[in-house]
Amino acid sequence: MAFINEYIPDEDKERYDFWELTIQYRNVHRADDVEFFLHNYHWTIDRERGIWLSHFRDNNFHGRGRIKDRGKEHVFVLHYNATNFEVTVWKEDDSRTHIRKTPFILVWRLLSITPSALDTDSEAELKAVLKEALAAYGDCGIRAMGSAKNPIVRFSNF
Repeated sequence: MAFINEYIPDEDKERYDFWELTIQYRNVHRADDVEFFLHNYHWTIDRERGIWLSHFRDNNFHGRGRIKDRGKEHVFVLHYNATNFEVTVWKEDDSRTHIRKTPFILVWRLLSITPSALDTDSEAELKAVLKEALAAYGDCGIRAMGSAKNPIVRFSNF
């Protein structure tokens, strides 16, 4: 089975403790705020292999002001081999992501994977799975619209 984009079923939100992940990555603590985010969560999942990727944050905003270029940094959680890895990637400047222009091209650069204590073979396998999941996720997973539904996805340093 390949990766697919879908909204996360409630039972999987509980199974993988998305409540705690929301508190950790969205930095929200009020129950109403956590529920709001949980209601809208989606992921890219390969159920057969038990691997999923979920976008938790793009670092667009600091308080009420926009930080120049921070919207290009994205934080995902990759669940692989029963471990949650925090993955930070950067959307490169040579990406073409205007919804009305084709082809829609995404170029991701890997910034970090935490935890990082993996042997060389495991790290290579993890990066291969991450590339596969990000290629399926595209620009916005299940929420992609227009030309963003079938983007060309490239990787600059994986």
